[in-house]
Amino acid sequence: IRGEGQEGDNYTIDGLTVREPSTKTTATPLPLNVIDEVQIITDGFSPEYGQALGGTVNVITKSGTNDFDGEVAYLYTSDALSNDYQQTFLATPTDFDAQTPYISFGGPIVKDKLRFYLSYNRSDTEDTFAPTSIAGFGTLPEGLLEDSSNTYFGKLSWAITPNHTVSLNYTYRDRETTGLNA
Repeated sequence: IRGEGQEGDNYTIDGLTVREPSTKTTATPLPLNVIDEVQIITDGFSPEYGQALGGTVNVITKSGTNDFDGEVAYLYTSDALSNDYQQTFLATPTDFDAQTPYISFGGPIVKDKLRFYLSYNRSDTEDTFAPTSIAGFGTLPEGLLEDSSNTYFGKLSWAITPNHTVSLNYTYRDRETTGLNA
């Protein structure tokens, strides 16, 4: 933002910084279905958005409401469904398969006072690579790369007064990658 690059930008979730100190990128895995709003603050921001010379990207997560609601979805994509399959710089999978089921649910614990929101995401991807020759560097081997992860998200929101809310978020992801020297 404003030419500062990742060192000059800050990344926050619900107003709290999640910037990883060594790479200056976001360090918190956040499932897309828990995002309610994204704010990109580029200029004239107040001191509350410290640690940024260029700007701040603030992700606001979903909260429970006074009604019980939720969603269940299954996302699937593969090379057979893609019409703009592009080569990458080094190696492009000859075929790929990605499956992402998720479920989320939220509602009141105490109406108008205490609410919850929960989400679970599963992600399974499989990429098959053919041998790829790179001039001056040799040949990348053929192989299969499999990646699986489970991501859990929970949020409790307590409305202390009509204008003041305290929230507690929890995110956890376990991930396993196999194949291609992973």
